[in-house]
Amino acid sequence: MNEEDLLSRQDCTGATVFFSAALVEERLQTLPTELWGMVRQLTLALKEPHEIWSTWEPSPDAPGSGQLFRIYLKFFQPEGLPPPAGYAATVARFGWNQRWEMSRLEVLMAPTVGAVNAEADLHRQGRRVYPEM
Repeated sequence: MNEEDLLSRQDCTGATVFFSAALVEERLQTLPTELWGMVRQLTLALKEPHEIWSTWEPSPDAPGSGQLFRIYLKFFQPEGLPPPAGYAATVARFGWNQRWEMSRLEVLMAPTVGAVNAEADLHRQGRRVYPEM
């Protein structure tokens, strides 16, 4: 990540996470214009997530080693979303490399709460760290 482009926020657990404004902008460009106000949802995903998961994954670059990831999930019902998608979730993924850095940002959209929850299940990996079980 370009250091000059980095933003940082403290999450609800007290961890500081870093993300690139360019990465957020790039992701927003792939969404319908009705969702461009979703930047607020990213902030809420860090500040008031519904869930945070922690998982260890093997590193494709270094066999025998791995990387720790945190996955933030925030569910919401966006206004002005074109049918049939009426429910959404922000998925923000951060990898640990001397600090938590965003590696991926996506928005899940579905016509029902159950459908968006089922899509979110694919991101519920490892151990849930927030809220504690």
